[in-house]
Amino acid sequence: MTTPMEILFAILSAMLFGLVTVVDKRLISKVMPNFNSFCFAVGISLTSFSLITVLIFKVNFNFDIYLLSAVFSGFCWGGSLGVMFYAYRIEEASRVTALTHTFPVLVAILAVIFLKESLSFLQVTAICVVVVGAYVTSIQNPSRGNFFKLNKALPILIFSSLLLAVAHITSKYALEGQPLPSVYVYRNIGMAVALFSLCKPRHAKDLFVTLIKDRGSLCLILLSEFLLAPVAVILNVVATSMGPVTIVSTVTASRPLFVFIFVTIFSIPSIGFLDEKLDRRVLTVKALAIAGITSGIVLLSI
Repeated sequence: MTTPMEILFAILSAMLFGLVTVVDKRLISKVMPNFNSFCFAVGISLTSFSLITVLIFKVNFNFDIYLLSAVFSGFCWGGSLGVMFYAYRIEEASRVTALTHTFPVLVAILAVIFLKESLSFLQVTAICVVVVGAYVTSIQNPSRGNFFKLNKALPILIFSSLLLAVAHITSKYALEGQPLPSVYVYRNIGMAVALFSLCKPRHAKDLFVTLIKDRGSLCLILLSEFLLAPVAVILNVVATSMGPVTIVSTVTASRPLFVFIFVTIFSIPSIGFLDEKLDRRVLTVKALAIAGITSGIVLLSI
């Protein structure tokens, strides 16, 4: 039975993840010397929360195929995050989030290919809506009327979405044989390994030098990776435990919309936290495209 509280928690989770995206975009594009340093910071956060979880909850250390699946899921998830972080340096955060979160379409396609599942007419329609929305989101300069020139980040964002799809499928398999705390810890380990693999020793040095020189950047990283992101994850887990996962996943599909709203607000010149384009035509095209993607994901979840 669906309750208002689980929907509220799911909405709050999507909103907090939207704020995390805004802060991450600011850090990667304006503060950090390179995206690798930010990957190192997120890896530290993931490792820290894994250790905290081990101290608080009972975690299974008898390694089996399910925990291996959790590690692999985390590695794919970390790889997807790494690609997203790189894309933040060359593309607008609202586009990056919208394109990456088309992964439910890839999950559905992979399920048909490998799990022999079938799709209803409504789900096929939803996939078409998402694909059209993703295409429109990828248009580089809609304000100039050029609807056939796509942005440079599209190929890597499709790859990021594919990694995220594989991560969700393998994570679901891991949860069938292991409790949530164990899957969480091993998934975090996989994510941290993937992100650390994108770093060299000098990137760790760059991170700590930046944080020492700029206390504001330290506050932003603590806010984003050590407060907002963990709370968003907890809210999502609580919402999922309270009711049907289909309802929760449908509500959390609204994350690209919240990202679009927050990015637009923080790009207002008087605020100046971000600097995405606020051209009326660009905003209209992005809003319609992101609404289409979100609607398609919701239909796909039904």
